[in-house]
Amino acid sequence: MLSVKPRLLPRGHRADLGTGFIVGPTLLEHGAGDGPLKGVTFAAKDLFDVAGERTGAGSPEWLQEAQPAVYHSSAVAGLLGAGADLWGKTITDELAFSLAGTNVHYGTPCNPRAPGRIPGGSSAGSAVAVATGTVPLALGTDTAGSTRVPASYCGIIGFRPTFGRISLAGTVPLAPSFDTVGIFADSIRVLSGALTALLAPRQEEGEGSTSVKRLILSLDLFGKADSRVSDAVLEAVYRFAKQRGLMLEHGELLGPAAVDACRDAFRARQLSEVWQTHGDWISGRRPNFGPGVAARFAMAKTAPRVEDATFAGQRRRLEAVITALLGEDAILVFPATGGPAPLLDLDDDEKERVRTANFALNSPASLGGVPQLVLPLAEVDGLPVGVAFLGRAGDDERLIEFARCHVD
Repeated sequence: MLSVKPRLLPRGHRADLGTGFIVGPTLLEHGAGDGPLKGVTFAAKDLFDVAGERTGAGSPEWLQEAQPAVYHSSAVAGLLGAGADLWGKTITDELAFSLAGTNVHYGTPCNPRAPGRIPGGSSAGSAVAVATGTVPLALGTDTAGSTRVPASYCGIIGFRPTFGRISLAGTVPLAPSFDTVGIFADSIRVLSGALTALLAPRQEEGEGSTSVKRLILSLDLFGKADSRVSDAVLEAVYRFAKQRGLMLEHGELLGPAAVDACRDAFRARQLSEVWQTHGDWISGRRPNFGPGVAARFAMAKTAPRVEDATFAGQRRRLEAVITALLGEDAILVFPATGGPAPLLDLDDDEKERVRTANFALNSPASLGGVPQLVLPLAEVDGLPVGVAFLGRAGDDERLIEFARCHVD
């Protein structure tokens, strides 16, 4: 990994809510040589170490204790090594523990596709940086949907890879059994170049070569979205499949009750891991969290531990279900979020309803450790809604090849 002499840049952490940046937007580091991403600029969520910068993780207290990073995180170094230029760091929710993008300390990045509405989090700044056209590529993270939700709300491309296929070295964790790098892009070409630079080789070669011929509409997951969203996504997918000559099938991943059980299993293990990860620091530092984040950490503190063997069994069973359903030539399709971006001033009950729906839709990929692509194919009342495409574990290249073949 690249290294520089530690320094504190005079720009500091001053949020630019219009573009989503907290450091920048300005050139921090040139990419190396003439790599495949030469000429592409990118931003990195403020969970990724950037040599010479302090990593703030959305928390002034965390920033205050941080030392300038000596090395770039693995993901930042990978994009720089492929020729991309680093243009700055972007706003995140506090310690990435939110799906809203509303940081009480640094403000809420402005959603350019849905003014007056939230951008989605916790990778809000990275999503806004791409949605505004400031950069064509940005790094986020995704634990429970922190890339997929803002991609849907901001009307851009988002990708969560197979768990473990992109290194998180040099990144602030949240729940390590679920944390992944997330990628936002303004085109499939840029997304494909980033994944080529970052994805580790498949452990089992030869299983990702079959092209996608079938799209399976996961009706149990459609049922977790608002009816207007379900109708809009169905219409978009029917049109998409007809234009591209793809077979369309109706099916179910788990069944409605089992989807809820998947969501609950994910949340239980996530809460258990969150406190293991940050509990000591929170207890000692007593940071001034915003009310929503504070409430979730309080829940994590008292959450019962989910044993490793229990969690491993849940992941194996879900992965097996996904593999059996999709076979060699299908991917699962459903709404990426339960609705379009909510208004900024929702009451607490409505916020929880939105969060619960998004957990239900995003938990299968998180619990199963499988890849999911979000494409901006649908709208409700002029507001973007993403369409989710979910594959088997290791199907990252297949999903991207599918998009390259079928997305304009």
